[in-house]
Amino acid sequence: MRRNLLHLCTIIFVLGMIAPYNIMAQIIPPNSKPESSQKDTPKDGRPPESRPLPDFSTLEDTSKIVPPDTSKKSTGNPQEQAIIDSLKANSDLSAPVNYEAVDSIVYDVKSGVLFMYSQGSIKYDDLELKAERINIEIEKQNLHAEGVKNEEGELSGIPEFTQDGETYRANGLDYNFKSQKGLIYGGKIAQEEAFILAEKAKYQDDGSFHGTNGKYTACDLDHPHYYIRSKKIKLLDNDQIISGPLNIVVGDLPLPVVVPFAFLPNVGKGQKNGLIMPQYGNAGDRGYFLRNLGYYLGLNDYLSLTFDGDIYTRGGWRLGTTLDYKVRYKYSGNFNLELGLLRYNEPTDSDFRRSFSWRVRWTHNQPIDPTASLNASVNISSSSTFQREISFNTNDLFTNDLKSSVSFRKNFNNLPINFTFAADHSQDLNEGTMTINLPTFSLNLSRQMPFKNLDAPIFSPLKQFYFTYRMNGRNSIQNVPDSLVLDVLLQQVDTLTYFENEEDTALTVSPITDFISNGIQHNIAGGTNFKLFDLINIPLTFSYDERWYTETIRRDFDAEQNRVIETTVPGLARAYSYQAGLQASATFYGIYTPLWVNKRRGLKFRQQFNTSVGYTYRPDFASERFGFYDEVQTDSTRTKFQTYSRFANGIYGTPGQGESQSISFSLSSILAMKYKRLKQKKESEEDKENKGEDDNVVRTDLLKNISLSSAYNLAADSFQLSTFRLSARTSFLKNKINLTSNFTFDPYVFGSEAVEFPLDAGNARRLNKFLILEEGKLARLTNAGFSLNTTLRSKQKNARGKKSSAFDEEEYSQVLANYNQYYDFDIPWNIRLGYNFNYSKTSLAPANITSTVRISGDLNFTENWKVAVTTGLDLVDMEATTTSITITRPLHCWQFSFNWVPFGSRRSYSVVISARSSTLSALRLTKNEFWQDRFQTL
Repeated sequence: MRRNLLHLCTIIFVLGMIAPYNIMAQIIPPNSKPESSQKDTPKDGRPPESRPLPDFSTLEDTSKIVPPDTSKKSTGNPQEQAIIDSLKANSDLSAPVNYEAVDSIVYDVKSGVLFMYSQGSIKYDDLELKAERINIEIEKQNLHAEGVKNEEGELSGIPEFTQDGETYRANGLDYNFKSQKGLIYGGKIAQEEAFILAEKAKYQDDGSFHGTNGKYTACDLDHPHYYIRSKKIKLLDNDQIISGPLNIVVGDLPLPVVVPFAFLPNVGKGQKNGLIMPQYGNAGDRGYFLRNLGYYLGLNDYLSLTFDGDIYTRGGWRLGTTLDYKVRYKYSGNFNLELGLLRYNEPTDSDFRRSFSWRVRWTHNQPIDPTASLNASVNISSSSTFQREISFNTNDLFTNDLKSSVSFRKNFNNLPINFTFAADHSQDLNEGTMTINLPTFSLNLSRQMPFKNLDAPIFSPLKQFYFTYRMNGRNSIQNVPDSLVLDVLLQQVDTLTYFENEEDTALTVSPITDFISNGIQHNIAGGTNFKLFDLINIPLTFSYDERWYTETIRRDFDAEQNRVIETTVPGLARAYSYQAGLQASATFYGIYTPLWVNKRRGLKFRQQFNTSVGYTYRPDFASERFGFYDEVQTDSTRTKFQTYSRFANGIYGTPGQGESQSISFSLSSILAMKYKRLKQKKESEEDKENKGEDDNVVRTDLLKNISLSSAYNLAADSFQLSTFRLSARTSFLKNKINLTSNFTFDPYVFGSEAVEFPLDAGNARRLNKFLILEEGKLARLTNAGFSLNTTLRSKQKNARGKKSSAFDEEEYSQVLANYNQYYDFDIPWNIRLGYNFNYSKTSLAPANITSTVRISGDLNFTENWKVAVTTGLDLVDMEATTTSITITRPLHCWQFSFNWVPFGSRRSYSVVISARSSTLSALRLTKNEFWQDRFQTL
């Protein structure tokens, strides 16, 4: 860009040489001085000078272009002759040059100086120079630009050079075209979020700047709140900054930290490299630490690499690397790998502990073409140690399971088929087990209606006939201990030896085949629909499933060991199942007008009833004619036998045991009210949405939904009637308060009775006896729950300052990834209240009851002070839930934040004062205490 400054100055020099012949100039007598004015317009009232220069490339013979009387009046002045000779040179300008001055543009023929008065401006392509005064000495080839002091003594109209959105500002500017060097007084260079200030800077012919008493800051004030001060600073042409001795100054107070030399973060566009400043403190048994110490490396416009880590004085450490990549409209993502070693206490201590763990995270999004895409979301860890003890992210602390997925999806043009090929992973951090499905695939045929073109009314059910097809395949490694996943995945061993849980003292030995399963499933579903009396809608449905497995099981009784032995039988085997059903549903409406209501109000209640009755049939696939189930002796007396499925270990399950003829029924209702306003009033947008056909009629839902459902199995030999489920949902005060509830009722008795086996006598259980016949009660409540939620907020204030309406994809992604770190200062206050109640009683034991209140919100004490609070209360134990308080305050170019968990096992605090600029985001003052650092063992 500084080469472009040289180019613009050359344009100014050419402009000065041709000024007498291309602008309206005032010829100044030899012994007089140019008259200047600081008014916006000259006294004679003529308009400001503003016109484009001619295209110099068309001036092939410039010797003929001479004003009529100039040659006669020529005094032989070498300056005038130099001007005329200069017109013979061809220009290489590629765009018009526009120049203007609000007051006047004056050329002094005797001194050879061009003067531009009051808001002088010269534009060429994307380059622009502005200054209150611009003088050009043509013979000496010097350029001088400066500002002037106003009546208050403040300097205004200082030189400002802009190119491609980047700006240089200075109190004064001198430049010589011959030496291609210049001096800048009180210079200020602005590029993106950073600013470089210098009392005096020298511009070299190689495009570099050498400054004295330099300042580097992200504060946009002329007297910044903070800056990095250096007596000598050099800005190279490749945008690198080299500094001599420097230190940080905050509020004009220099901090007692001096660095002998430095390479400051480079400015300008493109990738940037720089050090990530760490946090420090004391972590109990792990010792003193440095956390998040790292380095950011911008490889190019598409790749960036970040290294960071933690180190503890007693041996623990964490090392992480993150690769971010993005090619717009093609693909984007990031890959993160972290390794960590925990070490507590000394090796000679009895409670010494040392463990190594790792974590891999990867996200990828790639639209290959309109019909195909590749997506990945991977989050996998060697154990829960990394989440609970090495990571200091609160979300990691409360994560109990990890999930991953990598998938390729393909649609076929002009075909109703899509194909997906994927691999997925799930990890239970509490149990320390992992499940990997590699690979999985699915082929789906969307709904097809082969007879949809039939027009005869008699064929209406056939016309609406449809079917779908779906095929799934999966190879799965299930519930493998974390440390043994690779052994099973690579099949390096035949058996696994492990502890089933932490409390076990004996090892468990299992064959590797117990953890591996695979298969293919086919599903065909279809149906049709017809109406009865144009009132009752009756859909008919059917479903057929077929499963293919590469092995089955066989169980035999071993008399010597007196137990059942299970063996695997290799070979392709198939199992199928099917079911069919129909359902009748209808909708009814009722309108009620209370007799006691004033007719002028027109109050009416409207109730909608949705009823449904269905029948589903499924045969008993355990019967001998299907061959899917066998019997095995379970004791040496040959009196006890057990039925089992040969596909019991199949990944897609086994056909159902027992015949089913289920009749299901449900009833739901919606209750609404409408009335007329007696007095017209100004309405809100929400009122307008609730209006009916009349502008003065208001409609509101009293009960958004209430439903009751159950089922009865005609083919079951016991417990034919299912439990009853009741749910309701409504809102109050124009949807300000929302209420949801659900209940489960059991119609059977729960108790004890004499049974065949004495050992089971006296044990309470669910009995095949209706409660209404035994105790005169309809049903017993087994589960209940309801929640009450509301959100209260003030009206949004007018936006402070003009906001851009352009959508920034990167900023949007950053907000989503760090949602809890962003607050809306345009909303003065916001409160979210919630109450949850749950009741469960499925046995004779006392009921399990939970009752909690949740409160969260934020408040602006002033225009810039924002306080956010999250808390709750357990009403059963009368204990507060996890509570956090966050205070945020923007300080112009700084940001203050305070986070505090005042009580509980996870009490902690964090105070951060950091620069708001992303360029100097590592410039921060921190003081914190994490809850993990207060424990010797976690």
